[in-house]
Amino acid sequence: MLSRYRELHLDAALYRRYDYPEACRELHSLLRQVYLKVPKTVQLLMYNDILTAFRLLAGLDTSDQLLAASLLVQAAETVLPRQRRSAAVVEYKQAAVAFHRRAKRHDSEPVEFPLSADLLVHIFGFLDARSLVMASAVSRTWYEASTDDGLWRAHYLSLFVRQASPSPLESSEMKRGGCWRKAFEIARQGRSSRLFSSNRAYCMKCKSALWLSEGPQASQDRRSCSHRCIRAMTVSQVVTYVRGRSCSSSSSSSSSSSDTDSEEERRSRRTRLWAY
Repeated sequence: MLSRYRELHLDAALYRRYDYPEACRELHSLLRQVYLKVPKTVQLLMYNDILTAFRLLAGLDTSDQLLAASLLVQAAETVLPRQRRSAAVVEYKQAAVAFHRRAKRHDSEPVEFPLSADLLVHIFGFLDARSLVMASAVSRTWYEASTDDGLWRAHYLSLFVRQASPSPLESSEMKRGGCWRKAFEIARQGRSSRLFSSNRAYCMKCKSALWLSEGPQASQDRRSCSHRCIRAMTVSQVVTYVRGRSCSSSSSSSSSSSDTDSEEERRSRRTRLWAY
């Protein structure tokens, strides 16, 4: 159980601003459902991650991040023993005060940092597909860098290369040159939108949980598995994974259930990936 919890890499996810809310929600569910049932070593790691989440809150700036931290402190007040509960609440209150003060001092004037196109492409190479689309909406310069063919080729190969061959429509787009982003969008259609509405996924091959936001190169460098056979992973499935139960059946069931949804529900739950 200790190794499975460490494989969640919640400590690293908390330092990524775009993964902070999701990591807090996973900690919230783990705290409520498994904290009292796990060994003390896992409880200590979970407690340290909670303190880390509250300490990092002072440097964040979105309401979603604040809401995720407030839900986490509610679970901490309910589950943690008295001494740890008091320390966690103090950390949260101090961070919340700093958060609001920082929000008031925040300068509304945009600050421009002139970066070269090559440097932007290099930086964007560390983003997942969803964050890459969000970056494209910032400015024209960021849009041009985020639509770099090499970036989308890496994401396409990481997620869809397990197919024997691309579809005819995908092949026609790739033959044009500079259309890997379009090929990615085409390949994404017909698959569960939950895979792209969350950065948490489950590798069916190596039976491990991973963060898509770590990027295709980071996940491949850390393990020998290339993580090509991945499925969407919900917060409840993260709890199941830590408990030591198989997530393959639950992942398959969630994928199949999403395929049977009505057309109206599909449109209402359409992934935010291409909404920006």
